[in-house]
Amino acid sequence: MYPVPFEAKHILQMEAQDHQKWHVERFKMSELAELEGRNAHTLMHEGAPIACCGAAVFHTGCVRVWALISARAVGITFLNMSRWAKRFLDTLKFTRIEATAAADFPQARQWLRAMGFKEEGLMRRYEERGADAYLMALVREDV
Repeated sequence: MYPVPFEAKHILQMEAQDHQKWHVERFKMSELAELEGRNAHTLMHEGAPIACCGAAVFHTGCVRVWALISARAVGITFLNMSRWAKRFLDTLKFTRIEATAAADFPQARQWLRAMGFKEEGLMRRYEERGADAYLMALVREDV
């Protein structure tokens, strides 16, 4: 498994997890292209994208992270991807790192907690599909 700079086409090349398919179905290539940049990466495994992730800066102290993960990311592949994600988070020199997790996708909250995030609250009807989502944050005292 190795990281490469994120390209919009990577999301369309992987089979997203069931709980994330709605994201992929609604994206336009122009929207995906806006995610490309120095804080966006694709993890490749056996020549194919296994995860796409990145960070969008809100202000000098806060960043929102995102990830779309392939249904093929299981077992040791998922473990290695998680280790890489933890290292990626460690490179982000922000006091506050935020993420959201769909309320009907407990595995996402579990994964974020394993990365050091804490639940801050339920945001009702937050997602475009009308579903609730949890706001999760990793807050560092000293960066």
